[in-house]
Amino acid sequence: MTKQSKKGPQEWVRLVFGVKVDSMADQIPCAGRNFLLDLNPGSDLRNFLEVWLGSDFFKAKSNKNLDFDTLLGREGDIVLSHYQGDEFEKPLVIIDNVFPASSLRLEEKKPETVAPTIR
Repeated sequence: MTKQSKKGPQEWVRLVFGVKVDSMADQIPCAGRNFLLDLNPGSDLRNFLEVWLGSDFFKAKSNKNLDFDTLLGREGDIVLSHYQGDEFEKPLVIIDNVFPASSLRLEEKKPETVAPTIR
């Protein structure tokens, strides 16, 4: 997708991940993140992909075009942050990072609840 910026048009890519969460087995949860289409070392997209796929992925793709369709179906362990509040109709979900599959242990933190004060 192309977005306008002060510097002119910029190409962006959105990565969308299907997320498996045991407590949401009856739903198809997804999370996405937008990146400036820049695969140069040190770029946000390159750093994100290297954590997930490893630096060898880019060594193998050196001087070649990256076909993002080759990432379809590739598994990973995703770390999400959720923000809930009156300003959000639905929880805002941020993808913090994606790691190689089976490198993390699933941990669901339940929202904190505050019990009413009894007087």
